[in-house]
Amino acid sequence: MTRLITRLEVHRYASELNKLHLRNRQTLPAPGITTIKEAKARLFGRWQPK
Repeated sequence: MTRLITRLEVHRYASELNKLHLRNRQTLPAPGITTIKEAKARLFGRWQPK
């Protein structure tokens, strides 16, 4: 589960365009997310990153 996220595409001036790239080649929109920790928290719900 920790290796599911491969990349986070962050746009400096347009955070609504941020994208999360997953291991299975899926791309999910990630508006407002700027760190991998935030992405994990949002993607896995109740699970809290360390």
